[in-house]
Amino acid sequence: MQTKYHHFIPFFIVFFGFIFSKSSMAQAVRWGKEQQQENNNYIERIIGQDQQGFYVSRTKSRLFGTNTPMVEHYDNEMNLQFAAPLKTLAQKNINVDNYWHFNNRLFVYYTVYNRKSSLQILHYQEIDKQTGKLLGKPTVLTQVPSYGRNSIGQLEYGAATDSSYAAVLYSPYLESGLFQKKKNASFQLQVVDKDFKTIWNKSVEAPYAYDLFDIEKVDVDRNGNAYVLAKIYIRKRQEKSSGRVNFYYKVLVYKDKGESLQEYELKLDQMYITDITFKVGRKQLITCAGFYSERRTTSIKGAFFFTINPSSNKIITKGYKPFTKDFLRQLTSKRRVRKGKELYRYYLDDIILRSDGGAVLVGEQYYVTTNTYYTGAGLNRTANTTYTYHYEDVIVININPDASIAWSAAIPKDQSASTKRFSSYAMAIIRGKIHFIYNDRISKKAPVMHATVNTRGYVDIKELFSNKEFGIITRPLLCKQVSKTEMLIYGERGKRYKFGMIDFGSDGE
Repeated sequence: MQTKYHHFIPFFIVFFGFIFSKSSMAQAVRWGKEQQQENNNYIERIIGQDQQGFYVSRTKSRLFGTNTPMVEHYDNEMNLQFAAPLKTLAQKNINVDNYWHFNNRLFVYYTVYNRKSSLQILHYQEIDKQTGKLLGKPTVLTQVPSYGRNSIGQLEYGAATDSSYAAVLYSPYLESGLFQKKKNASFQLQVVDKDFKTIWNKSVEAPYAYDLFDIEKVDVDRNGNAYVLAKIYIRKRQEKSSGRVNFYYKVLVYKDKGESLQEYELKLDQMYITDITFKVGRKQLITCAGFYSERRTTSIKGAFFFTINPSSNKIITKGYKPFTKDFLRQLTSKRRVRKGKELYRYYLDDIILRSDGGAVLVGEQYYVTTNTYYTGAGLNRTANTTYTYHYEDVIVININPDASIAWSAAIPKDQSASTKRFSSYAMAIIRGKIHFIYNDRISKKAPVMHATVNTRGYVDIKELFSNKEFGIITRPLLCKQVSKTEMLIYGERGKRYKFGMIDFGSDGE
């Protein structure tokens, strides 16, 4: 599953229809000054923001030795205030898993490999937002047997909509030998309050074989209950067996500080669920949605929708609908539509909950092509392979509470390059509209586009600015919505980089 966004933003949709137009009106962008970065230094992501500005994680690469993780702070004018190297974490036996900005506090999670005891020990530690330095002593979350320095495992986070609680899930990497008994899947599940005080912490062993169990997502509600979405293979680890679907999904709900468990099995007859995600709404209702296929897991035929009520312990809504032919014609050839072909390589990126119990799905087409050529002759003949990454059309699917599709919209996009750095899109929800920012092409001369989808499915596309004009190439996946009306954007070219701010506050219907 390809997932780029993990956030909850309520979205109010009450109308039907789909309209498309283009506009030449540009949204204003306020740019910070151009700044310089060293060779082999690169920004990884924006990790948080507050009233004083925003915080960025950076990696300082070294030709010899271990790379150094860094935290940078920029003020509201996008000027660098400090760049703090976390030198104590620049060790071969330490792997920085992630940074997390939660309730106005900044944390770093990292695993330490103890070779002598063959353990991976997961720590978290607070970062001083005034200096970028590590505060106090690290706290150990869990430790698990390990088979090497690179056996790190999986780390997932989720926060309640009001940030009253957060859940942290760590699933260790387990290695099974040829003659060893298969191990059951296991993970550590911790729930903390707004002050990062542990409410409960539980070691879980699931009744499924480790190699047949994948954790997809974790979430938490306002009562401190934790939710885990898992993909479970029935026999072997393959998508189908004897021509039939060989996997299903489950939502695991841990209540009473992890002591009680509710399980909900998610299946679509003999349809393949190609992508799925979920969110917990205001009344603790669980909304699960995604894409499905009749044929394989690399194409999609339509969208599905589940609603689960843990209070009554029931799945109260279940349904799936194919895309209409009119919608398919926007994305593929008339011949493919006529022959009943499914859409190829579309992945779910986000789910936005509607106020009435429905949901909006956002996905993107992504695939990789290769080209192999040979140099030299005879024994010196060498194969060389190049990779091209394609990020194409974005789709928006509006699903009603009864699982019917209200409308479907498409944003045409054609990006291909030998790197992923400048592809895909950034997304923001402003006053009921969904805003998309993306490069028209992957080129230093290409314009940056701004597409909006409103509550009626009306699509408007306009040019935002030219990369050439500002001497950078925008990196959409490093852009982030930082307030109710603003998006922080980032671009770079060589050693030069700069941040900008888009204010959508004056953008009306």
